[in-house]
Amino acid sequence: MSSAAPIVPAAPGAVPATGRRRVCFAAILLLLLLGATLLLCEVGLRLLAGVLPEPLRSQVEESARTSVCNTRMYRGTRILLPPPPTDIAVVGDSFVFGAFVRGADAFPARLGRLTGRRCANFGICSQAPPTYNRMAEVAVGHRPALLLYCVFGNDFDTAAWGGDRELRQENAAITLPGDEALFLRGETVEDRLHLLRKRVTNLSWLFQFAKQATRRDAAPAGPPRVLREWNGRLFGFVPVQEGNAMVGFQTPAVRASVSTNAVLIQRVHDLTQAANTALLVVLIPTREMVYAPLVPDAHLFSSDTHRETYRALRAQLAQRKIACLDLTEPLQQAARSGEKLFLGFDGHFDEGGHAHTAKVLAEYLRLHPELLSR
Repeated sequence: MSSAAPIVPAAPGAVPATGRRRVCFAAILLLLLLGATLLLCEVGLRLLAGVLPEPLRSQVEESARTSVCNTRMYRGTRILLPPPPTDIAVVGDSFVFGAFVRGADAFPARLGRLTGRRCANFGICSQAPPTYNRMAEVAVGHRPALLLYCVFGNDFDTAAWGGDRELRQENAAITLPGDEALFLRGETVEDRLHLLRKRVTNLSWLFQFAKQATRRDAAPAGPPRVLREWNGRLFGFVPVQEGNAMVGFQTPAVRASVSTNAVLIQRVHDLTQAANTALLVVLIPTREMVYAPLVPDAHLFSSDTHRETYRALRAQLAQRKIACLDLTEPLQQAARSGEKLFLGFDGHFDEGGHAHTAKVLAEYLRLHPELLSR
């Protein structure tokens, strides 16, 4: 006669098998419900985007544009491939890079097509003139005939520059401290995974909208915008107080930064002269500067002191005999004629802005053939 198996008491705190199954089932059900909710929100956002009230509609549509450009960047840097033959090199920030548009629609690519020249885009988002100088140093290694050095309105809002280093041609082929935050000399497994994550999240408008809405400087998370409509498009302009702090000539830091930028550009000029490369400084105006003469109550978002900052930099560059092209008036004329140039809330060029900028630059180069004759 066999004896019954002894009963082993459960360990204190142990969860019975049936309890574990219930916990797993509840967790799976919760995940399924969460996934279904996100999917419904995604579908609803895409279907209702066209009928959402402003300014929410513009914010959603512009957020969805992120997916057309962010896979050109790796962790905020650009990939640096072996130097191709280059006629024109362009350095600058996200306006040059082409934030929110495809690479082929950014003005460097368009300029290349209009001029029949090989044009290399060295733009990197969220950078400033000290970094443009390093970009210029690297770009000169491509032996271009012309270097376009693009300055935007937010390049005057800091007195900290750290750009007192002399630029040298031989530095184009080596890695310097800080380059790891700018250039990648090749792809790693981590880079490929990062790019894969971007491609996956690009499928979701909901993700991109949440990402843009939580940016510190974005509406509606940021300060209130001045809402104005022009030519069928709603704009959320930056209030004049913020604009003054960024580009107003009456602000001491901005006034000092004009001279700082002139010194930085002089260093680039010395570099390009030694490399037998022509230099053209391009001043890209803020959206507020372009629409100030056209929109009612412009004093709420713009001031003539913003133009004064650009005029002051142009004057200093003229004293140094450095060629400079201010795009403010050409873009104002285009806006006056009804062309769409800027996104409504983000403040970057849309495809129309890039197209017109390329057209103005191509015409300038046609009138100044010596810039491409080297």
